[in-house]
Amino acid sequence: INVTDNNGLVWGEKLYDLITYYNNNAVGGVLEELEYPRVDTANFLVNKTNIFQDIKYRFVARIKDTRAGQTGQYCDLGTDTSFTLHLDPTPRITSIEYSVPWYCNDSVVSFELISPTKPYIGELVYELATTHDVEVSGVQADGIYPITGGVASFIDTLHNDHIQDVKPVIYHFNPWIRDSRPSGDDCYHGNVDHTETIYVGAYLTPNITSAHKEVTGYYDITCNGYQDGAIDLNPVGGFATFPSQDYNYQWNTPDGDGLSPAEQDQSGLKIGTYDVYVTDSRSCEGWDTITLIQPDPLIVAWDTTIFNPCIGAADAQILIDVEGGTKGYNYTWKGPNYFVSKNEDLDELYAGIYFLTLKDTNMCPMIGIYWDSVYLIFDPDPIGVSIDTSRYTNYNVTCLGESDGKIEISNAVGNGFYLNWTYKWTYPDNSTQNTKDIYNLSAGDYLLQLWDEEDCYHSDTVRIREPDSVRLDTVGISLYGDMYNISCVDSANGSIFIKASNINRRGRPYYYLWSGTGVKDSTSNYITDIWDGTYSVHIEDDWGCFFDTTLILTPPDTMQLTYTASDYNNFNVACYDSSSGWITVDVTGGLGPEYQYLWSSTEGHPVSGEQADSAHRLAAGQYDVLVTDELNCVRTWSFELDQPDSIVTDPLALEYNSYNITCNTASDGEILTTNTSGGVPGYTYLWTSENEATWSDTAETPDQLPAGLFIVEVRDLNNCPHFDSIQLIEPTAMVVDTAIAWEITCNADDNGEAEVVISGGVDHLPYIYLWNDPPASATSRITGLAIGEYIVLITDANGCTLSDTLYIKQPKPVAITFEIKSDDWYNGEMISCAGASDGAVLAIGSGGRLPYDFLWSTGDQNAGVLRDSVSGLSAGIYNLTITDIAGCDTFASVTVTEPHLLNAIAIIESNVSCWDHSDGSLDLRPRGGVEPYTYRWWHERWGEASTEDIENLYAGNYYLTMFDLNGCRMDTSYTIIQPEELTVEIIVDSVPTCPDSYDGIIHISITGGTEPYSVWWPEETSSDTILFNLGQDVYIVLVDDDNFCPTAMDTVIMIADAQNCLTIPTAISPNGDGKNDTWRIPGIEYYPEAIIEIYNRWGDLVFRSDKGYGNKFDGIYRGRNLPVDSYHFIINLNNGSRPILGNVTVIR
Repeated sequence: INVTDNNGLVWGEKLYDLITYYNNNAVGGVLEELEYPRVDTANFLVNKTNIFQDIKYRFVARIKDTRAGQTGQYCDLGTDTSFTLHLDPTPRITSIEYSVPWYCNDSVVSFELISPTKPYIGELVYELATTHDVEVSGVQADGIYPITGGVASFIDTLHNDHIQDVKPVIYHFNPWIRDSRPSGDDCYHGNVDHTETIYVGAYLTPNITSAHKEVTGYYDITCNGYQDGAIDLNPVGGFATFPSQDYNYQWNTPDGDGLSPAEQDQSGLKIGTYDVYVTDSRSCEGWDTITLIQPDPLIVAWDTTIFNPCIGAADAQILIDVEGGTKGYNYTWKGPNYFVSKNEDLDELYAGIYFLTLKDTNMCPMIGIYWDSVYLIFDPDPIGVSIDTSRYTNYNVTCLGESDGKIEISNAVGNGFYLNWTYKWTYPDNSTQNTKDIYNLSAGDYLLQLWDEEDCYHSDTVRIREPDSVRLDTVGISLYGDMYNISCVDSANGSIFIKASNINRRGRPYYYLWSGTGVKDSTSNYITDIWDGTYSVHIEDDWGCFFDTTLILTPPDTMQLTYTASDYNNFNVACYDSSSGWITVDVTGGLGPEYQYLWSSTEGHPVSGEQADSAHRLAAGQYDVLVTDELNCVRTWSFELDQPDSIVTDPLALEYNSYNITCNTASDGEILTTNTSGGVPGYTYLWTSENEATWSDTAETPDQLPAGLFIVEVRDLNNCPHFDSIQLIEPTAMVVDTAIAWEITCNADDNGEAEVVISGGVDHLPYIYLWNDPPASATSRITGLAIGEYIVLITDANGCTLSDTLYIKQPKPVAITFEIKSDDWYNGEMISCAGASDGAVLAIGSGGRLPYDFLWSTGDQNAGVLRDSVSGLSAGIYNLTITDIAGCDTFASVTVTEPHLLNAIAIIESNVSCWDHSDGSLDLRPRGGVEPYTYRWWHERWGEASTEDIENLYAGNYYLTMFDLNGCRMDTSYTIIQPEELTVEIIVDSVPTCPDSYDGIIHISITGGTEPYSVWWPEETSSDTILFNLGQDVYIVLVDDDNFCPTAMDTVIMIADAQNCLTIPTAISPNGDGKNDTWRIPGIEYYPEAIIEIYNRWGDLVFRSDKGYGNKFDGIYRGRNLPVDSYHFIINLNNGSRPILGNVTVIR
């Protein structure tokens, strides 16, 4: 602290008293409050908290009298000097958060720095310094970064260019507080540096190769269809170089076969595409794929055979063409008579079978068979003759002893046309005939001799055969009871089976023709379902050979039956629907005496003794008995048992208007008839009552009966019973359900009414009413009644009667009184505020019928109350109609008044000069309402006030609430305006084309403040609003306005669109035509340190450039043209950026 004064030479000593104001629990190192000489001094201040602290210093200047003999008087009438020092806290980072310390290549690492969030004077920032190999990129740049709200974060995408080593990245964080004043001092003394180490793995590269490329023909599989492919996997990168780390493998194939999915290397594979997914223990991953190929199938693509022209010659040939496999074929031929050859084609061959074994240079056989091909060499066919003989079903003549055979030659194979050949036949009797065909032959052997046009000889013997004679082999006839050929008379269950047969007549079917009664199938050898009688059969084969015979069938006698049945007064069953009938039968004929009986009812009635000759306990209806003799012959007889009709009654009682009794509890009921029929006439009756157990009557039609259920038992001549009942019904007692007397509606009216509601008696017919009113009314309801007593007499249709009495009354007249309730509330006013609606009037009703309905001219209404107040009234005249519950009403009016309107006029004396300043003012002039007034001003930033006028105002809306003595309120607002905040925005018109070009353009847009503006680019020493020819960099602009409001600033970081300045072609065509013969990369001139490497698909380096790529890639490696293929390139710009990876295709 530098201490100076404005005094010159003085008598005495210049001193000052130091007084300090601060929180001694929060700040240390402040000078003690003592008297100090006028010299400079220093404090070493320590802020013990996490927020800034204020220390106020007050210097009291004095001149001390130092003359000898004085007592130390002071001159202390000078001016005190004070200032306040703001002491920031020690900058701190309390924690640094990130997920794990190891990351796979190109992983995102998120850092979050946490610091205390208490207020600072200035800006809390941190200084970042990193340490890492040049092979690591994507690391946050060293520099100063802000901590906002106690939190700072950034994200790095780390890339490791090394082929396999894990690289560390060390981050150093140092917090400090930056002074926002241009000439201020920053607080660098943060807590100890935070150092964090991150490990970045290299790319995990599987390096997949085929293990069988040495197979001749450059295939991965030895032979087509084999499963002997193998893959070597040599992964690098990831974290496998760390101790106790290793790789995990997951193989997959969409079309191959033979994988061991978790093994590193693979074998026993078929053709197809194989993918491998490799991970390390840190979940870093890599992919690769390989396609295994095989040769085409080894096949004979074309062949032809040339046969011998003559039998026994050696002039045949076999010619072939082979495709597929791997060229360098091996042939092995084998044939008859130990024939062996290694040639591709064969000639001078005898007839026989020749086998070819074929293999390619890898000894792959033809697919599917061991003997790959079979070839047949044939001699010419010998002389062949087609001989046709007559055919009569396996014989050459029709029947025994016939001479209708023939032999014909239809075709022949040999030399020349067979019709021109010479033929000689020798017969069984040694006679001969020199024709091609011979006829009318009997059984025997015939010798053929012939010579073709080349005089080739051929002989053959032909046999003519004849059948044996037709005769019966088997005869079978049906037999029943060892006596009869038919089981029952009139039955057709006889059968005859015959079989014509001869073992020497093979294949000759027989045809049968029967004649006789009931033959259904006259052409079968087995006839069934035939009647008794004589039957003849004619047997013949399909060539007319035949045999005839006759057979007889006999039946038993017919069964006969007699019977007796029950009788009850000329009925077989005594009572209707009873089971008292019976039937007994006696059977003769058929084959007895052991007959079987089966009784049944066509109506389904049960039968007792259903398997005996008598049936008992039978109901009326038809019964059938089925009798079966010992030959199972059956015959059925039917019997009909009748019964009397069922006894039917229909009792009928006397009626009185739908009732059987006239009035409730009377005993004048009577049974008119029972209407009995059915059964056997000669009926008896017995009546009983369900309501009275001791009462009974044997008359058919009893009388003088009360209401209730009566039961009658009727019996006929066969003593068959029948029961019936009848219910005698009486009306219910007559009662008055409802008796209503309506009072007169309004006082002195004559509109009273009376009504009764009756039930009981004959209630389905009208009642007769008689009132004692002057008109002697005859209805259930009467009207127009005055006050008084009224009596009614009611009679029903049966003459039963009932009476009742009702009384008519009237109310008092309706009246209204008013009370004004609000004039005591508002200081003599009936309404609180002008335009308000808070007046209140009370109306009180009396008379009539309670409660009342109130209807005000305001539209307000209230129903069902004794008194009503209307509130919320504005000034005016109000009318009221009050109506009682009976509709009687009356009318009255009341007048309500209000005070004058409360308002105010505001005069804005000045608005705010700069954005966010506070130098506005406002003058208010109130009027209206009821004085005195009270005020309540409010602004969200300026605060509150209760004065009439306000000043030192910020820009914005100032809200006023003003009240008068009645609490009438006026709410309004007044706006103090200010210029918009001075801001500047840097707009990027175009970024640099690439990181190393200078063709970017930016301009600025200024808003707010007061024109004219002043522009300053600190780094560019320019005051223009637009800048050209810019490269990648950070650009800052400052702007001031005409009122010297706070300076506006903006910053922009220019980053090129492309990651580099290269345009990389994807193919070259080095064919010597001067076009695209070398791989030219536009933009490479920006990178003089660049080196390019190119690898083939097996990872072999085929090209490496000089620095700057002066020697262009031309598709030549070691003096030889590289084959057409896709090649992998790595472009290392050697400027700290990641290498560029990709593919370039060589096309020829």
